Amino acid sequence: MNENTPYIEQSYDKFEDKATTLSVPEKIILKEFWSKDKLKSRWSLGIRHVKTKNIDSLLIDGRFFGEDWFFLRDGYIIFLTTEGPIKLEPIVGNTNVGGGGKVTEYESYEISKEDFLKICESEVLDIKISGDKSFVQIDDAKDFALLCRKFYNNFYDSNKYVESLETSSNLKGYFILALIVLIAVSLIYYFANSTSTVSKIDTSISSTNVDNLTATVISTNGLNLRDTPNSAGKLLMKIPKNSKVTVLNKDGREETISGKKANWYQIKYNEAVGWGWSGFLQMGN
Repeated sequence: MNENTPYIEQSYDKFEDKATTLSVPEKIILKEFWSKDKLKSRWSLGIRHVKTKNIDSLLIDGRFFGEDWFFLRDGYIIFLTTEGPIKLEPIVGNTNVGGGGKVTEYESYEISKEDFLKICESEVLDIKISGDKSFVQIDDAKDFALLCRKFYNNFYDSNKYVESLETSSNLKGYFILALIVLIAVSLIYYFANSTSTVSKIDTSISSTNVDNLTATVISTNGLNLRDTPNSAGKLLMKIPKNSKVTVLNKDGREETISGKKANWYQIKYNEAVGWGWSGFLQMGN
């Protein structure tokens, strides 16, 4: 791993004349189920690029671990991006049965650079992983989307998604900030002795007011309300299309999503307050 490209790991096999590039971390856990402190099943995805004299392939590598077969090789994977769905079929399957009857399945899905870029550009990313007769759905897979942006920056274009790298380097700061906010909210709740935490959070806002302008959600997939003004922020809720929101602050950071630049706005929907990307809003009634 090179210090200039910390989010990919590259290797070369001189006997097969094959160069392989892996994402770092190699895989992101998307979903897992536990029962009485015992792991029942887990789904993970990673990114890999393979280049030989005859092959130049970008792959999404899937891994399933569980107590019974999921049969990744007989299913598919769908990435629901801002620009629409991307469906990938499996190309290689491998199933191992370990100690205690545990099953581990590996599957690879080839993806074009153009479709991979759509995943990187998507403001919200939902994933459906299908097996033989069952499937698992992951809503707002922001960790995998972030992994894709890091990979694209380190492998394809160092000028793209720089803000994603900055977000990662500042994760520790975000955790500290989140802890401070949590303590502050707890104190507000305690001293106000209120039964409504959300309403007390609303009264503590000290942002730049813009006379409570009204806006309408115009995105087909709705608008994600996040706790910080960037696409890596924690998802608080999804606001449906055509919903009316109140704009409290227009001073959020600028971000490019799907090729469009727009600022993040602090908005209020019903009693919830957070940040939404203004590219999916239409100002006025």
